[in-house]
Amino acid sequence: MSGRNSIMLMFLIGFAFIFVVTGGMAIYYNQLIERSSVEGGEPGMREQYENARQERITEDQNLLKLLNDIEEVKKQLKARQDEYREKDVVLASLTSNLATYKTIDEINASRVKAQRSKRSDIESFLERGDPMDRETTSYVKEGLTQERNRRDATFGEERSRQQAQIDDLRSQIAREQESATRRLDELRSVRSEKETRLNQARDELRKFTARERQSADIVPNGRVIKTDYDTKIAIIDIGSASGVGRGFRFEVFQIRSGVHREHKGFLEVKTVNPQTAQCIMIERNIELPRCPVCGYTAKMPEEMYCPYCSGGTSGIGVQRLNASPKKAIMGINEDNPIATGDYIWNPLFGGSRGKIVTYKGDPLLPNRFSRPYIEDTIRSYGNRLMEEITAETELLVAGRLATIPVEEARELGIPIVYEFELFPFLRR
Repeated sequence: MSGRNSIMLMFLIGFAFIFVVTGGMAIYYNQLIERSSVEGGEPGMREQYENARQERITEDQNLLKLLNDIEEVKKQLKARQDEYREKDVVLASLTSNLATYKTIDEINASRVKAQRSKRSDIESFLERGDPMDRETTSYVKEGLTQERNRRDATFGEERSRQQAQIDDLRSQIAREQESATRRLDELRSVRSEKETRLNQARDELRKFTARERQSADIVPNGRVIKTDYDTKIAIIDIGSASGVGRGFRFEVFQIRSGVHREHKGFLEVKTVNPQTAQCIMIERNIELPRCPVCGYTAKMPEEMYCPYCSGGTSGIGVQRLNASPKKAIMGINEDNPIATGDYIWNPLFGGSRGKIVTYKGDPLLPNRFSRPYIEDTIRSYGNRLMEEITAETELLVAGRLATIPVEEARELGIPIVYEFELFPFLRR
């Protein structure tokens, strides 16, 4: 009986051991899938997918802009072609006038020949006729000679004038043809440049959607320690001793399910103390675009395409958000308001000593956020700008067409922030 109990006990111990090992492996792989960036590790797969999707939306916007530029060049080219067709009509008219002048020249030559033949006939008649008075004969011959000379002079002047007109028409035709050829070459060059930029943007889009986010690139700068929704005031646990200044902006978020970062709003610093800062909750009326197919509502007003539907008429395989927009107030989430204990973050905030930042690429929205404005904003957070990426660089701000600097930063392990990620932190 004792031996049977021992076997049962060993069986139960083995089963418990297998259960513990299986449960531990399940927890381990679940953490791999949903890893919190707050803990200092790499983002989980779900967060990587969400980040890649947001970047795909922004790059599609840039791609559409390039497509619009190419369409504009095509319209200019078509307008030029219409203009050249009108000039072809003018050239045809000039060519017809040239042929008319040649015909007139031939007619005048025939008249001169006929007059010379008539004069020869008269002279022959005078020589064959009855003897006449020498003075009469001489007078007739002199009159014929004068008439011939006068007609020859008139014909020479007319011929010279017509030849000058013909030469002028030929010069004008040559100038028009040269101008048309030069303009066509310029338009072809512009079109080639736009197509090259479009191909570069498509290559960047493929790379951005497949890129891996830098480890620990979203580490909270602090926390909300007090809120008052009546006055829209929030207190954060960092102040001037940590490098916070008036006008700084921070995103507010909380962690869900151990890894998911849920956005809640933005704060702007108004009053700074050594250890804390008083902020206001930023809010403004916005219209969020919606998808006419699946009803998806954009998270930001700048979104232009649905991340779930394909097709449309944009020519790049995505559905444009062109349904009636949803009216909302940015900065206020009545279902999930900013609360005590929420995290705050700003990619440009570098504490009391600041960061060494490099800004590469072209501005995405140059008419709204110019390069000097973005550089001034980076410096306003106490950061130092460097023109080139070095081993000292702590952050790369990547604009449009910054493929090479991004690859270089990845090789050096430098955190990367794309320009569109800074838009909520800019004060325009």
